[in-house]
Amino acid sequence: MRKVLILLVTFLVATSFIYADAVIVEFRCTPGFNRVQLTWRVSQETNVKGYLVERRTDGQPYTPLDLVKATSAIATPVNPKTYTFVDRSIFKPTGKTFYYRIGIKEIDREDVVSYSSEVMVSPQISGVHHTWGSIKAMFR
Repeated sequence: MRKVLILLVTFLVATSFIYADAVIVEFRCTPGFNRVQLTWRVSQETNVKGYLVERRTDGQPYTPLDLVKATSAIATPVNPKTYTFVDRSIFKPTGKTFYYRIGIKEIDREDVVSYSSEVMVSPQISGVHHTWGSIKAMFR
């Protein structure tokens, strides 16, 4: 029994160095006029390449928007790192609720992404932007 416990502890310690480790302590979305500002704070960050920002609307799958690269500064619970991303591509669909999430991408494993919780926001959208987007779409 003791041998199994030692092997289990060794495995848990070893895997903590192999996989990305980021603790998102706060994630919020602030609606604006024709934009949404995403802000998240990280209290721990190890082996992280960056944060994949994704958005969806009701009944639709998530769409990747951008990858915010991790900075080299060290994050601690006492001194967390803050990241921001501004989504300015929301003017086309009017009257929709958007859902955002942050994916944590590892340095050595491109296909491994762990996700934050989902945040819902309903921004204000200008009718001028909506009309201009429709006019541009007619000439594509």
